[in-house]
Amino acid sequence: ISFSAATDLEIGDKVVIFGGLTTYNSTKEVASGNYIVKLTKADSGGGGNTPSPSTQGTKENPYNIADALAAINALTDNGYSDSEVYVKGKVVKVTTNQANFEKYGNLNYLISEDGNEGTTITVYSGDGLKGAKFSGIDALKQGDEVIVYGKLQKYVKNDTVTPEIAKGNYLVSLNGKTE
Repeated sequence: ISFSAATDLEIGDKVVIFGGLTTYNSTKEVASGNYIVKLTKADSGGGGNTPSPSTQGTKENPYNIADALAAINALTDNGYSDSEVYVKGKVVKVTTNQANFEKYGNLNYLISEDGNEGTTITVYSGDGLKGAKFSGIDALKQGDEVIVYGKLQKYVKNDTVTPEIAKGNYLVSLNGKTE
């Protein structure tokens, strides 16, 4: 969206912005190069054809893998999202070994859109439903549909970026079950 007048954007308007987050003098800001994806005028009254923006990453509208990756890539290196979000995907594989599972009781696993390797997000030190410990390293299987709740992280080590759902995450749904 480009603007033609200073009044094109007014107090009360709702916007969806795409851009990286940064901190400048202790103030959180959207970094330069950002742009407005959707603008809903405050005086539209809801009666027009302009729908209100849907909030992605919520329980009602979890991120899909592509949108979660876009949000992660917009973070600074080793940065975290400001708040927890919901991400829906399918399990590709569990990467935790038995010794680490016995020590910590949680799982590292990869999720993708279709449950196959390719574009994946690492779920790091994840807990089970409602934050409970998993029953074993075989508690998740390839193709299981999951919704994970946690902070997004752009983990960078040795110039390699690993998109993650950070430690402290847990499942809110496993194959449609919440308990």
